[in-house]
Amino acid sequence: MIHARTLGLPSSLEAVGKVLGIKNEKLDSGKALIKYFCTPDKNGSFHTPDSDLEKWEKFKEYNKRDVVAEMEIQDRLSEIPVPDSIWKEFYLDQSINDRGILIDTKFAKSAIALNTEEKNNLIVQMKQLTGLDNPNSPAQMKKWLSDKEIKVNSIDKKTVEQLMPTVSDDVKEVLELHSMLSKSSVKKYEKMMDSICPDNRARGMFSFYGAGRTGRFSGRLIQLQNLPQNHLSDLEVPKELIKNGNLEKLRQKYNNISDVLSQLIRTAFIPAKGRKFIVADFSAKETSMYLPLMIEICIGLRRGELLALKWKHIDFENEYLSVEENLVTVDNESITKAPKTQSGKRSIQIPATLLTLLKDTKAERNAKDNDYIICQADGSPYKSDSFSLKFRRFLKANELKHIRFHDLRHINATIMLSLGISPKVAQERLGHSSYQITMDIYSHVLKKVEKEAADKLDEALFEKPSA
Repeated sequence: MIHARTLGLPSSLEAVGKVLGIKNEKLDSGKALIKYFCTPDKNGSFHTPDSDLEKWEKFKEYNKRDVVAEMEIQDRLSEIPVPDSIWKEFYLDQSINDRGILIDTKFAKSAIALNTEEKNNLIVQMKQLTGLDNPNSPAQMKKWLSDKEIKVNSIDKKTVEQLMPTVSDDVKEVLELHSMLSKSSVKKYEKMMDSICPDNRARGMFSFYGAGRTGRFSGRLIQLQNLPQNHLSDLEVPKELIKNGNLEKLRQKYNNISDVLSQLIRTAFIPAKGRKFIVADFSAKETSMYLPLMIEICIGLRRGELLALKWKHIDFENEYLSVEENLVTVDNESITKAPKTQSGKRSIQIPATLLTLLKDTKAERNAKDNDYIICQADGSPYKSDSFSLKFRRFLKANELKHIRFHDLRHINATIMLSLGISPKVAQERLGHSSYQITMDIYSHVLKKVEKEAADKLDEALFEKPSA
């Protein structure tokens, strides 16, 4: 599938076959057969053909169909070969994945054990403070806050940060404990132990050409491209305390044990003897304006609608984007509101190329449904003016003519109408409150389209005298 990825095509056999119009009738039992023959059972043993001859025959047929489809795809793509330079990078990728990375398993196991002990202690404290049966339950926590006249839609990190300056000390203490309890980055230690081979090396950490169009490697399993930074002045001291399982001394020295464990994740990787790892944290490796520009050109959202988009608003199965909220800045804070008109709340079909980009981006970020799609480095939403400033700087840096971000919405509408798309469809996609508004704003485009239609009719209906 590397060939398909280099051409901006989907990376799954089924998806690229669909794009190229190749019929590959999958067996409904395919996934179950793969699991049966290719996944070890709880004892670490694999099923063999003799385990179930009927299933084995079906499994062979399933694989034959895939090979036939792969050969046809290869034949279709052969006219645009993969450059030798890309194949060299691919072989390097395979070498890196095969070599793997050595894990400090003693430290990782100790970190997991201490984290479990610390979480149990935090739960006991929160039970005493809240009286809840399960203070780790978002539903119970929201109910507890509601009883204190604090209404929230979620209890995620951003919500907690926003609440902290406004709540009483007793609530603040509970929220601080909740933040420690919900720290998810320490799960990487568990992923390390799940991923290691018998020689304590974790392999298969990267997927070659995983990021569509840019060709950047994507992370797998531990997600080495997404590790918490560390800002502790001395990493060896807390690491030794953790290795020795000394939670009491760790508590005496540090207030937030979950945060310490998170900051030490990078130290669990061991370089080869005589070598060292070089940390290289790059931000905006690919322009962070690429995704918003793609969405805007393809969909034509208002700025506030774009900034309010979350992954839960993307229906990947049915290929729709739902506009349900509008982000505005009030008193220097970003808040979301419902669209001003009923027509502003709408579902829009997503073009295939944009859909693939969104899928790739969500996978790369390991994003959750409630995360913002267009966001700052820490995941928080942009303020409207800050985002507009970012767009202006992008134009200047790339020596492009100055336009407003809103002008991209007009470009989207103009392209639609110039392609002969019905003004009614354009109105619904743009969220205009009436058909007449679309007609009034883009009358100059419609006149041009009408002239082209008249010329085509004239050409089709009447024979022109030869010169």
